[in-house]
Amino acid sequence: SSFRSYVRTFFPASRRTYLQTFIRLFVHSFVRSFVRSFVHSTYIRTFVRTHVRSFVRTHVRSFVRTHVRSFVRTFLRSVVRSFVCSFVRTYVFEFVRSIVRSYVRTYVCTFILSIVRSLVRLFVHTW
Repeated sequence: SSFRSYVRTFFPASRRTYLQTFIRLFVHSFVRSFVRSFVHSTYIRTFVRTHVRSFVRTHVRSFVRTHVRSFVRTFLRSVVRSFVCSFVRTYVFEFVRSIVRSYVRTYVCTFILSIVRSLVRLFVHTW
C-alpha cells in the first residue's frame, strides 16, 4: 500500500496506468524468468534427474538383471547343449562305434578262428 501511495503522489493518473502496466510486465517477466531459470532448472536438476536416474537404476537394472540375464543364460545353455550334443553325436559316438566295431571284429574273428581251428583239429584227429 505504501508503494501505491508513492505512485499516486509522484505520478499523475495518466502516467500511473503506464507505470502500472510497465511494473506488471516487468514483475511478470521477472517472475517468469525466475521461475523458468531457477525453479525449472533446480527442479529438473534435483528432482527429475534424481528420480529418473533412480527409476532407470532400479527398474532398468532389475529388468536387465532378471530378463536379459535369464535370456542370455538360456541362450548360452541351449547353444552349449546343442554344441555338446552335436559333438557327442558326431565325434564321441563315432569314436565309440569304431572302437566297438574293431573290438567286436577282432573278438569275433578270433573266436570264430579258434572255433574253426578246434573243429579242424578235431576233424583231423578223428580221420
